[in-house]
Amino acid sequence: NDQFYFRFRRHRADLDYTVETSLTTDEWAPLVTNPGSVSPSTDQDILLPSGIHPTSFARLRVTR
Repeated sequence: NDQFYFRFRRHRADLDYTVETSLTTDEWAPLVTNPGSVSPSTDQDILLPSGIHPTSFARLRVTR
């Protein structure tokens, strides 16, 4: 199975949680913003698209 999940928890409603992807780490593209619900005990599992390049990078950007 070649699927990649990005897992995190949204602890605060006053922050934006954005999963981003990049081929080079120089330019990032948003994949999803504020998925799921705010909960300190519930994981947010984001499935990266199957068409994403196998050497891509992913990160979580949290902003106010």
